[in-house]
Amino acid sequence: MKTLCKLVVVCPLEVAEDITEAFLDASPGLPGFTSFDVQGHGHDFASASTHEQVRGHVARKCLWMVLPENDVERALVALGQATRNAHVTHWLEPVAGAGSLKA
Repeated sequence: MKTLCKLVVVCPLEVAEDITEAFLDASPGLPGFTSFDVQGHGHDFASASTHEQVRGHVARKCLWMVLPENDVERALVALGQATRNAHVTHWLEPVAGAGSLKA
């Protein structure tokens, strides 16, 4: 059985589309992923808009991808080619198992 990882990417909204396209255009292809809107909380609000400063969080997009461990480096290369935005963060989590429910 292949060792699986979950790649988590959190990024500003303005670079989310570039990252999405980079993951979708990777060759050979990467697995599918899930993306959703999130709010980032932290101590550095220097680049936050006035609205974000008042609300106390910044708008972000989060992308989750479960992939074989040996494909992680390709995904990170695609991420790096898509953007050099300093506010993009990522991390890896181990996945104990994955599958789908079949009828």
